[in-house]
Amino acid sequence: MTHATVLRTAVLTVLSLIAFAANSVLCRMALDEASIDPATFTLVRIAAGVVALVPLAWIAGARRAGFGHG
Repeated sequence: MTHATVLRTAVLTVLSLIAFAANSVLCRMALDEASIDPATFTLVRIAAGVVALVPLAWIAGARRAGFGHG
C-alpha cells in the first residue's frame, strides 16, 4: 500500500465521520424544534435517499455494462 493510498483512505474516513456527525446534528435540530413530525421526517429522508441513490446506481450499472468508458 502506498503512502498516497493510506492518506486518501484516511481523508475519506475523516470526511465520512464528519458527514455522519453533521447528519446527526441536523436530524436532532429538525426534530427538536418540532418543525416536522418524526414520520414525515423519515419519509422525506427515504425519498431523498432514493433521489440520490437511483442516479448513482444507474451510472454504476451503465459503467458495468461498458457504457461509461469514453
